[in-house]
Amino acid sequence: YTMTPDEDFVLDFHPAHPQVLIGSPCSGHGFKFGVAIGQVLAELATQGQTRHDISRFRVGRFEV
Repeated sequence: YTMTPDEDFVLDFHPAHPQVLIGSPCSGHGFKFGVAIGQVLAELATQGQTRHDISRFRVGRFEV
């Protein structure tokens, strides 16, 4: 399975292409969170934001 460096999800819009939504529930444990991840991604896709705090899942966390 695939893993991010911090072994967490990526749920965010692509920084260079804001019309692209990234949903990567990998890291071996994502399947358990499928319903919640789906809800967050649906809110982001339809409303541009979510009511959940997804700050720890933003793609920007990998920037130096």
